[in-house]
Amino acid sequence: MEKKPVIAGAIAFLLFSLILCQAASATPWTPVEWKESGKLQDWIRDRNHDYVDDLIDRETGQITIIVDLNQCVINGEKSDIIRYLESVGTIRYVGEYLSFIIVGDVDVGSVPAIAARPDVAMVELATPGIWTQANAQAAKIEAGFYTPQTLQDRYQWRGLLNGTGVIIAFADTGVSTATETMYGISVAGGYDGFTSAAGNPQPTVTDDAQYHADWMTSWVFPAWGISPGARLFDIKIGSMQDGVDATAEMRAFEAIYANNNAWNINILTLMYSATAPTDGKDARSQLLNLLSSKGIVVVAGTGDNAAGTDVTYPGVASQVIGIAAADIRSTVDRSDDTAPFIVGPVVGGAAGRLESLKPELLIPTGESGTPASNSIATAQAAGLSALVLQFNPDLRDPGNKAAGSVKDLLLRSAEAKGTADTTLSYPQSSPSWDTQWGYGEVDAFNAIQHLSGTEQAGRADLTFVGFDGSSHPSSPWYYSHAVETQSERNGVNIQAGAGDRIFARIQNNGPQAVSSVRVNFGFYPFTAGIPKFYDIGSQIIPDLGPGNTTDVSIDWIPPDMPEGEDHGCLLVTIDYGYDTRYAGGSNFAQKNVRVASTGSPAVFTFRVENPLTSRARIHLDATTDATAWKVTLSENNFDMDPRDCARSITATVVPPGGLNPGTEALFFITAYATERGTDRPVDIGGVALKARVGGAVIPDVTIIVIIVVIVAIIFGVWYWLSRKRRKKPVVKPSR
Repeated sequence: MEKKPVIAGAIAFLLFSLILCQAASATPWTPVEWKESGKLQDWIRDRNHDYVDDLIDRETGQITIIVDLNQCVINGEKSDIIRYLESVGTIRYVGEYLSFIIVGDVDVGSVPAIAARPDVAMVELATPGIWTQANAQAAKIEAGFYTPQTLQDRYQWRGLLNGTGVIIAFADTGVSTATETMYGISVAGGYDGFTSAAGNPQPTVTDDAQYHADWMTSWVFPAWGISPGARLFDIKIGSMQDGVDATAEMRAFEAIYANNNAWNINILTLMYSATAPTDGKDARSQLLNLLSSKGIVVVAGTGDNAAGTDVTYPGVASQVIGIAAADIRSTVDRSDDTAPFIVGPVVGGAAGRLESLKPELLIPTGESGTPASNSIATAQAAGLSALVLQFNPDLRDPGNKAAGSVKDLLLRSAEAKGTADTTLSYPQSSPSWDTQWGYGEVDAFNAIQHLSGTEQAGRADLTFVGFDGSSHPSSPWYYSHAVETQSERNGVNIQAGAGDRIFARIQNNGPQAVSSVRVNFGFYPFTAGIPKFYDIGSQIIPDLGPGNTTDVSIDWIPPDMPEGEDHGCLLVTIDYGYDTRYAGGSNFAQKNVRVASTGSPAVFTFRVENPLTSRARIHLDATTDATAWKVTLSENNFDMDPRDCARSITATVVPPGGLNPGTEALFFITAYATERGTDRPVDIGGVALKARVGGAVIPDVTIIVIIVVIVAIIFGVWYWLSRKRRKKPVVKPSR
């Protein structure tokens, strides 16, 4: 019987189809930080490492908590954690896209037992958020003091440039119908985080009928606002009496993620502050990064209106634009402005790490008759972002993953102030971030000048190029030749917990030289429809001339991943606001990888879930050009509900006999979902599996050495025989 070669190495790659990238996943996602050792390690609000929010230590009586889980949970009687939490409190909400449960009426004394459960990563206190309070001239939007260098002078602001085509979501108290009518606001839709009802919500009534969201809309949507052509998506997550409700807030964020193909929100605006600092590892910050990675520009306040305030949620989340207020002190001249409130960096963060450098952007507030206010600053930042997205629609296309470039544009074009409190040269060629001024005070005119190409300095088409010289995007695009790992270069799988390195190759197609370009590296495990959530970190390209390429790399340690979640995707983005092209996937590259153990190299494990909104029949189809190889799936057809946890599927690969060591084959497993009552299957994505025949593969250099040695031996034998033939024996005559 012929002996089959052993598959000594197997490298599996996750892929998403274009349809899948646009679909919403139904399965709760668990952040990588929550999975490591089953617990959230080194959170800034858990200094004693008991997996209980330090804020809870000061509480008495009954509280509302957020229980972060380290695995998928099903909301039903069959879930042990659901039954347990129902016994200690009242379940308010079960996360649909992030693995958390909000529980009310919990006795403080029960919290340590909850945290000790093996399926719990952390117990957070569900803290309420608090609302925070000539500006357009000082931002160089309106004509006047800075004429002619304003958007109104040069770009017909409020006429042609007014935010048309952009939808701005306000997650707040809800805007009253009276205010919407009075200001002539165009409402694109709405959502009530308290009732889960879609539609235009109304604020909780107060005696004076004054609502935070009503006042904030006055800075953006009316005829005198920054972006009167933009449309409002009204989301209610709090009230004037009680502030922001954590349950309503998180329910609303998940609803945005689930429905944004229909809602088409371009900007999410968060004009409030948490009451305690965090470092961005908490559940709510993770949800904001999830939304940002979907292509939504998230602008968020970084703290309260009080001097010396630490950076807080929501602006602490690494992917959002962290906003703070500048006080113009009733003048338009920016030279006497102050930064009165927020002081960075992120608590527990380092001034040498970009993700810790918050606040990021200061917005002028404090015109005559109005206060300096972080809420007003955040609202105005949303309005300005709408002008940017209108000016270049490619930036609001979620398929281009350009939210990071919008952020970079506003930071790069800002007027640096204060003194540099970091050694990082970003976004300028020399350090500029200041603990109070961030990267500077917004300069709307400078931002649009660069976006339009009127200002050419730094304008260039940055993109990726394959390490093999191939153009970007690769074919297929989810298998980028521009991203590699050290493990891949060594011909082995990525190993959980083992140090590795990621490489990306960037090319400047000109016309201008660029400097201080931010390249962001991220990783997310395979869960259908879930975009990037785990930031590995950012690297800065100091300089890159037109026509040149450069390699950027970063160290990382692949996380431990539970059984059935050994696939993941490396995502690298070029976050550069002065780019000339964002369309066609120019600024992001994906390399799909397998984080695997060494125990089963011929068996691949991947997960399948139903991203549709109703029960569906799932069919798995395997294809390959290597027709002599055989791939067998543990299941090919099965039914799934939208909320079912992802099903683990195994694929076993067997190669034909007689193949040389190192021979590889690539298999594509595509998933199709057919909703009940229809006969139209939908491509919901799949995985690519790459298998390699085992056995010793002799490197070229070794082969050359062997040949040289063989030749040397042959020559030596020939030389010895030649000498032997020449030497004749002397025969002496006998006597």
